[in-house]
Amino acid sequence: MIPKLKVVPKSDLTTAEISSFERKIHDALVNMALAKKLADSPEGLIVRDCLPSGDLDFVTSHAAAPMAWVNQVAQAAAAWTDDIDVTITGVQENRVFAFYKVMNRSANPGIVASRFNLGEQAVLGVLQLEELWVEEVQVGYFGPIFYTTGERIRIEHYADAVVAQYAEQIGFPAMVCESLGREISQNPKTRIAAAKWV
Repeated sequence: MIPKLKVVPKSDLTTAEISSFERKIHDALVNMALAKKLADSPEGLIVRDCLPSGDLDFVTSHAAAPMAWVNQVAQAAAAWTDDIDVTITGVQENRVFAFYKVMNRSANPGIVASRFNLGEQAVLGVLQLEELWVEEVQVGYFGPIFYTTGERIRIEHYADAVVAQYAEQIGFPAMVCESLGREISQNPKTRIAAAKWV
């Protein structure tokens, strides 16, 4: 069982534990989407990877963006700094998000904690990351933390030194549930079944 507010290193989990955890998140997203009436049945929904640009408004001018996870805002030392701030409206509307995983591909990470907020209203989770960064594989699991249509996703970082914009490859690979046809036009299960994939 992965605790709500503690990051568990990937190295401490088995493949079966990770698969079970991700399946529970998948099912929870589908239930939330159905409750929000994003589709009439599970067959009308798709759960996919979160795309930093299309889903979280990452900039497209940076060489690593829009598909790579990098800090979007320069981080001050010894202070909380907003990095991701997007409301699930407009292009993002009618989607449900689950954040449950953190990674960092930087050699010497400067960001030591991250905080998930519901806009200005509430803190949903605070992650202490420093211990994770000494792992050989800098990937950990937590939560999950859910956001739904109409809500404001605001993620802050706390750094122990100044981190320049786009300098740290920190990311939160997430799942997104939405109605079929928004990003993915055909349910892959249909094509897999047609191919008699076992």
